[in-house]
Amino acid sequence: MKIYLDVSATLNAGTLSGIQRTVCEISTTLAEVAEVQLVRWDDVHYALELVNLAAFTSAFRNGFRFTDAVRTGIFLTGKALEPGGVYFDLDSNWHPEFNRSAVYRMVGKRGLKLAVMLYDVVPLLAPYYLPAYTQAWWVMWLAFALKNADLFIVNTRAVEDEFSAICSEVGVQTPRVEVVPLGSEVGLSSESEDGSGVRESLRHIGETRRFILMVGTVEPRKNHAFILESFEESLFQHGLSLVIAGHKGWMNDDLLVRLSEHSQLGDQLFFIEDASDAEIAFLYRNAYFLAFPSALEGFGLPMVEALRWGLPVLAADLPVMREVAGTCGDYFELDRPSSFSTLVLNYMHDDPAYQRVKRLAQGYLPMSWSQSARLFRDVLRKLEQ
Repeated sequence: MKIYLDVSATLNAGTLSGIQRTVCEISTTLAEVAEVQLVRWDDVHYALELVNLAAFTSAFRNGFRFTDAVRTGIFLTGKALEPGGVYFDLDSNWHPEFNRSAVYRMVGKRGLKLAVMLYDVVPLLAPYYLPAYTQAWWVMWLAFALKNADLFIVNTRAVEDEFSAICSEVGVQTPRVEVVPLGSEVGLSSESEDGSGVRESLRHIGETRRFILMVGTVEPRKNHAFILESFEESLFQHGLSLVIAGHKGWMNDDLLVRLSEHSQLGDQLFFIEDASDAEIAFLYRNAYFLAFPSALEGFGLPMVEALRWGLPVLAADLPVMREVAGTCGDYFELDRPSSFSTLVLNYMHDDPAYQRVKRLAQGYLPMSWSQSARLFRDVLRKLEQ
């Protein structure tokens, strides 16, 4: 069975965020265990273009710098798609330039099965966390997907339940859904293990401060402001530092100004926009806790990454968080910032309790990206049946 795997949005992205990392990891590892052809939509030629897998893999492994080397100039008309295969829409291809209506029609006419990745249902549950145009594009994409897809893949039972509830509420039959967890191997290299490749300023933070870490794109849903308030209320006064590692996202101008003008910036508050995988791994190894206060989440990849490095997690008390992190952390309510600070201070004053949750995190059994890719392969093969 041939798998056509669409990486259109990732090739257009300028930063390596959660979805782009997932696309890169799954596409490159899936290609090791299945017959995979990477493709991208080209709106100029109104056709799919073959993507050079070796060049794509190299660009991902060497700093997420995609060049024209990934392009082949070989364009597929609908007739060039091999019947009997699967078209896997793994990427965040809901933007209009990726023309899902044309792609899905093309796939259907050639008799391929269509599998789509549903990372979360945030645009329906909480559209206010997104620009209005993004929410509109996503809803239109979902309508195309519901009409054409043979399979939806999600990463957690929590998202499956939310999706099923939404379908029931709007009177749409719930489509076939499979759950495939994501892997985690960020920073697993000799460079990360021995601490080389970490800039001196970050090394100084890790070696001289007790800090709580946040990892992920800075955007409203991730609730950075909630954690910052907890620190301003009490945690800075107790000697804790806050390290935020992530790219600037959307709808965050006020927070970015607040961070850039903060009196603790460079002392107990650090905002790192360009951390490498080796540096993220270093921060995971040296942090006191990972804070993960997302108001809504599809999986929560930073939680799994942190646990792989033995770092316990403090997360918002949501079903998806408990599903992913389990007992390898603790949970707080989002209705007041003091719920987070109280939890942190309890651990600071009860070191045996902290050591217990630390041991649980160190005993966490993470899934590798290769294992995750094999699960994706097995789920996609079911479409042959």
